[in-house]
Amino acid sequence: MSEENHTEEESSTSLMNRTAHVMDLDNLTQGQILDSSEMYHLAQRYIETSSYSVGDISAIACSHHTFSPNVFNWPISGQRLVKSGKDGADFILTENVDGLLRAQGLSRVVLASGDHYFVPTVAYIQSRGILVHVVAPEGGLSKRLRMAADSYSYIPTINHKVAA
Repeated sequence: MSEENHTEEESSTSLMNRTAHVMDLDNLTQGQILDSSEMYHLAQRYIETSSYSVGDISAIACSHHTFSPNVFNWPISGQRLVKSGKDGADFILTENVDGLLRAQGLSRVVLASGDHYFVPTVAYIQSRGILVHVVAPEGGLSKRLRMAADSYSYIPTINHKVAA
């Protein structure tokens, strides 16, 4: 096999196993505004827990209260979304999930939230033949979402520094 064919084959294989990350930063941060160091450590924990890799696609959402400090300190690239109000981040992510599902070769979605709001979204994604893995903060995964997901894991919480 030539070098060129080998590269094309690897590219096509990686496109057949793509992952989309649907991240509710308000849920992952538990509604706190984190400094850049705390956000970096949370992102590292997320990357390890979710098996995030280069080539994955992402949608990241939060409310306008936490958007500027948290989203701009979040080191993972992706579409940034903002919506305020009750379940605002959940709503905007759900509204944008179809765009993510159009990605070529998508085989898995990682939902970064423990909110029960996403149960119908999980069912919708699964109906398209895509596996759903949920990553939630320790102690923050609703029973209904845990039961709906194909798999789940917990992300360790951040010990937030409180200003004196």
